Amino acid sequence: MKARTYCSVLAAVLAATACQPNNAARVTVNYRQLGNFPEYSLTPDGSAPQGAGDGIFVLYKVKSISNTGAQAKAFTFDPHKVATITSDKTSNETVDVSNSLLAGLNLATVSVPAGQTKTVNRCFIKRVLTSTPQSLATQSGHVSTIYQIDKSQPVLMQDMAPNASVAVGQIVIPDALQQMCANS
Repeated sequence: MKARTYCSVLAAVLAATACQPNNAARVTVNYRQLGNFPEYSLTPDGSAPQGAGDGIFVLYKVKSISNTGAQAKAFTFDPHKVATITSDKTSNETVDVSNSLLAGLNLATVSVPAGQTKTVNRCFIKRVLTSTPQSLATQSGHVSTIYQIDKSQPVLMQDMAPNASVAVGQIVIPDALQQMCANS
């Protein structure tokens, strides 16, 4: 009986510790939300707009990525692994034409070696799903983010200005997005 109790307690302790993230390997992504917009156009005159449907588009800028934990290992940031969270939905929809909209300021992926912090200053766009997109079409329409869960290398998405105003546009064009990204 004593051996069974010991084994049960040992199994419970091992299970509990196996579920904990490895905070010594934590990566911190410092970013800002720059703007929210319901439509974009790939043309300079704003013709042929593409809408967000049951959501809104959000422009994020990654300022830096810190990978300096005691157990850090190489990390590759990928915007496709960033999910957005609203009061009614969590979604992971990266805008496929971000490269066309942001040109040289588009963030595809970035590798950060263990023990380093990398300045990034590039942007990416997510389509944020919500049943109330009008609630996000305001200067206070902040949308939280989370990164794909990996307990061996957890990622903290750190909004550097969670209370700052965000730009709000209607039909945005590439030039306006590129200026917003470059100047923030």
